[in-house]
Amino acid sequence: MTHRLEGPTMTVLDKIRDAISPDLRGYLHGITPVLMTALVAFGATTDTVAALIAGAAIACIDLLFALIHSTNAWRSALYGFGAAMQPIGIAIGWGTDTQWVAALAVASALLGSGIAAGKTPAFKV
Repeated sequence: MTHRLEGPTMTVLDKIRDAISPDLRGYLHGITPVLMTALVAFGATTDTVAALIAGAAIACIDLLFALIHSTNAWRSALYGFGAAMQPIGIAIGWGTDTQWVAALAVASALLGSGIAAGKTPAFKV
C-alpha cells in the first residue's frame, strides 16, 4: 500500500500517479495488438514488424507504468539500468539489437507485469 499526501502538499509525481491509473495500463495492453492488426490489414506494415512494434510498445508501457507507480527506489533503479544497458550492451558486443529487445521484453514482463502489477493498489468499491 502506498501512502500519498492529499491537498496542497501532493508532489507532481503523486498527481501523475493519480492521473495515470492502473486501468489505463490494461487498456493499452488490450489496444496495442488491435492497432498492430489494423496496421497490417491496411498494408501500413508487415506482420513481422508489427510483432516487434507490439512487443516494444508493451515493454515501454510496462516500464513507464512501473516507474511511475513504483515506490521502491531499488526497483526503479533496476528498470532504468535495464533500459540504459541496451545501447551499451550492443555497442560492446553483448548481443544484437534483436536479442536485447527480446531480453528487455522478458524482463519487463517479469518485473513490470509480475512484481509491479502485484503491488499496484486495487480500486476500492
